[in-house]
Amino acid sequence: AKTLVNAAKKEGVLPSNHTSTVTNHSILKGEGVTAFVNGEQVWVGNTKLFNRLGQYSQHPNDQKQTAAKWDKDGGTFGFLRIESVRIIACYASWIGCHWKPKTS
Repeated sequence: AKTLVNAAKKEGVLPSNHTSTVTNHSILKGEGVTAFVNGEQVWVGNTKLFNRLGQYSQHPNDQKQTAAKWDKDGGTFGFLRIESVRIIACYASWIGCHWKPKTS
């Protein structure tokens, strides 16, 4: 989390004065995490999690193709879902020092 906060600060993202209540947080091994934020369930995780939730198939094909490429190349393509809104964001990450995507 600290790395994400520092990256956001470098991009000029300012912290909010709004305070949220987070309860019932759980690690979903191999998939992501879930918690209730201000009483509403939120999920953050990979394609495996969102397939299990039945949300991945509804996602745009171009983003599914990007997710497949990241997975194939050893990265992670993930999603953020808020219960009442569905998927609201997607992200790609790679943990490594000298990664270069494979070219087709």
